[in-house]
Amino acid sequence: MMRKIYRQYTSERKNHFALEIVYALIFATSCSGLTGGFQADQDKVSSQKLAREDFIILNRSQEKRPLWISHPQKFGKLKTDNSGRLFFSFETTPKIKKEMACNIARAYAREDLSRFIIRFFTEGEEDRAWNEFLVTQGHEFLRDFLKSSRLMRTYWEQRRYRNDYDDNESISYTCALLISIREVEFKKAILELQNRVIKHLNDIKAQDIQQIQKVLDAQSFLLFYKMNF
Repeated sequence: MMRKIYRQYTSERKNHFALEIVYALIFATSCSGLTGGFQADQDKVSSQKLAREDFIILNRSQEKRPLWISHPQKFGKLKTDNSGRLFFSFETTPKIKKEMACNIARAYAREDLSRFIIRFFTEGEEDRAWNEFLVTQGHEFLRDFLKSSRLMRTYWEQRRYRNDYDDNESISYTCALLISIREVEFKKAILELQNRVIKHLNDIKAQDIQQIQKVLDAQSFLLFYKMNF
């Protein structure tokens, strides 16, 4: 399972799992507060370039695509005042309006991050008696916990896509968010989640408690996350 895999630092399953995740997960911001826009010269956009690529960027909230979208934790480590914090990012799929993209980011980023964390803990544990409780109640618990996350950055792009079916071009927007939480608070939340799962079981043996504690191991998740993001 993932926890054992990352304790050993290597595995094919590790790579498979990491590739499936295109997250990064999350939180509220106001699109009206975005500044530092970079306007491309749209007159120089050629149909040849559109034919070679899925999309081109027409406009964006800053000149370069930020590192934190793909590597939020590595970005956070570059900031000396961010020690002891975890960083997560989330980017929407293309939407027809910028406001829509950012509204969706605010609405769903927190939930996606919660599911991402729960998926890490439950992979390979589907046959456990407490798995269903962890997937449902654990997800809700972490989602509520993540409401305390701090918004750090926002980034949006205006893109021109080529529709290969009718050869038309379409304009859409994506919105990305970076949030941060204190690592010590995350560990406390996972410990609380352990206790909730144990209390949920009516007849629980000592070995089951040990297994729950082994599965819901904050340190294993942190090792995995810091290695990959």
